[in-house]
Formats: sequence, structure tokens, C-alpha cells
Amino acid sequence: MKYFFTLAIILTFASSTLFAQSVSVNSDGSAADASAMLDVKSTSSGFLAPRMTEAQRGAISSPATGLMLYQTNGTPGYYYYNGSAWTQFGTASGASQWTTTGSDIYYNSGNVGIGATSPSSPLYVQLDEISESITAGITLKGYSPAIEFMDKDGIQNYYMGIDDNENDKLLIGRGYGPGQGISPAIAIDPSDNVGIGLYQPLYTLHVNGSVAGTSAYNNLSDARLKTDVLGYENAIGKVMALRPVTFNWKHAAYPDINLDDRNHIGFIAQEVEEIVPQVVSTADDEMKTKSIAYSNLVPVLTKAIQEQQITIETQQKQIDELSRLVKALEQK
Repeated sequence: MKYFFTLAIILTFASSTLFAQSVSVNSDGSAADASAMLDVKSTSSGFLAPRMTEAQRGAISSPATGLMLYQTNGTPGYYYYNGSAWTQFGTASGASQWTTTGSDIYYNSGNVGIGATSPSSPLYVQLDEISESITAGITLKGYSPAIEFMDKDGIQNYYMGIDDNENDKLLIGRGYGPGQGISPAIAIDPSDNVGIGLYQPLYTLHVNGSVAGTSAYNNLSDARLKTDVLGYENAIGKVMALRPVTFNWKHAAYPDINLDDRNHIGFIAQEVEEIVPQVVSTADDEMKTKSIAYSNLVPVLTKAIQEQQITIETQQKQIDELSRLVKALEQK
């Protein structure tokens, strides 16, 4: 009885193959789609292609173009014969070099080139031509970090990316975001202000810490760039009004500012502003923090020395004249 039932199924299928335009294999009795020679429908089972090893696949004699199978060893996957060679689905030719894990895809067998046929690094991007308005390159869109660098142990991470929570600043540093242990090394805001060691640079270059160098810092001073040039007067009076002080920073009260615990010599910006306002700047932050351009006090000090020297020379002439008169009286 079992053999008769099996034979009946085979004959029925063969009859459908011989006389019907389309064959439908399903459990609901629906007709095959007119565009398909074989229409398989199921919501609980899948289509199982022939499975074989790479050697068994190679032993197929004169495979037809379009012949499909699933290879179980080597580089497993679905293959089809393109008329001259077996090709894995998803590649132009040969086995895929990419590996999928869930929704992820990775490649670790060599270098990846974009615009380059011989990449020399794990990710190599080559742009042969860039127009005046750059339209080619790498675009990374999303939340920070866009690029993350991690040490070989996966413990310390550095990143570069846009932080939407910080007015679209470009940040380079450690950590992941405000309030989460971030320690930015460099921040560039939409106004092109650059901050080192802080989120919100208030000047073109704003450093939260000390600065060192082996060469002098140069200020532009070309006469061709200046107008309304006037001599500076009464510098000695202004210098005498300045109050040099010693002080310590309130580093515990302002932990976000890199204030040291050393004793310093300097001025109080609010006091200096009343005497020489040109050397004092007020930042656009919540505190309206004031700072002094100490180097700009050099011309004031220079003029004060010059005025003092004139006074000294005048007094010296008077002393010399008095000495001459005293000597003349002594000789009488």
C-alpha cells in the first residue's frame, strides 16, 4: 500500500510536468503563478537545494548554465554555474571574502581599498581628483563617535566624531559623551574655534592648561595692516596705578577648568580693565570670564620706561648743573 501511494504521487507530479504549463507545490491547492514553471508555496517549510561537497560539485559532468546547489565545505554557500565556472551567490566571481555574523559583516583576510586596486592599509581611500568644492571623500553620518580607535586589549578608546549634544562640535578625545567620562583633547565648534582640553572654546584657540614651545609667539604688527596710529602717553601713570599681586587659583571650586595649585604672580583683570582696557577681554560664557593679554602690556611698560628715562635724564642734567655751580663756588 505504501509503495502504491508513493508511485501515485510520482505519477501525478510527472503528469503535471508533462501536460501542465506550470507546476504548483503547496498545501492549499492554489494554482501556480502563470509566470513560473515551478511555484513552491509554504509558510512552515523551505526549499532545500541539493547539498554536496566541493569535490562532488566538481565531479558534475557538463553542468548546465544556471545549475544551482549548496556547497557544504570549503567556503559553504549557494553556488550557480555561469557557463564557464562555479560562482557563489553574492559575488562577481569566486567565493565571497566577506563573512556575516547576524546582521554584521566583516572582512579580515586582507586590506580594503576604495578607489584603489592595491590598498596598503586595512582601509585605504584614494581620491585621484578633488574639485574646488569637495564632493568626494568619506562621509560619516550619525552620532559620535563616528571613528573609534581602541588599543589591542580593547581597554582604552579614543574617538573622533560629531557630538550633536554639544552644538555639532567635532570632538577628538576619550570617552563617549557629556556626563559619561569624556575627556576631549580637541574640540572644534561651528564658529571654527578650537579648544584643547575643553568642550566650549571661547577664542579662536582656547587651551585649558599650560602651553609650551621652543620659539617665540609672533603677533602680526605690519604697518600696512594698521590705521589710526597714535602715540601712547602717560604710561608711567598707568603703570603706577597697576596693582601686582600674588594669588592661588580656586581649582577646587572650578574643577572643569584646568587650574593648578601653584602660587602665581599677576594682576586682577577687573582692576586692569579700569586702567588699560585694551589688554582685557571678556569671554562669551555664562560667567563672562575676563582675561588679560599680558604681552600687550609690554608697550605700556616700554613707554613708561621711556618716560621715566626722560625724567631721569632731565634730573641728571639738573644735578650736573648744580654740581658745576657748587664746584665754582668752592673755587672762589
